[in-house]
Amino acid sequence: MNALVPPHGRAELEPLLVPTGELERERKRAATLGRARVSSRERGDIAMPGVGRFALLDYHGPD
Repeated sequence: MNALVPPHGRAELEPLLVPTGELERERKRAATLGRARVSSRERGDIAMPGVGRFALLDYHGPD
């Protein structure tokens, strides 16, 4: 029996890691994307899913 509380919004956590074989391709793709200035608070919020603090929710669009 798992003693952890289930994640909010979905039955299981979705891994956010890039598979090893795709890492270099994704780094190159990321280098082509635009940049935006963010505050330190926003930077922390952006990092939270990566460290498992926020569970991402599924968006199903308007009914």
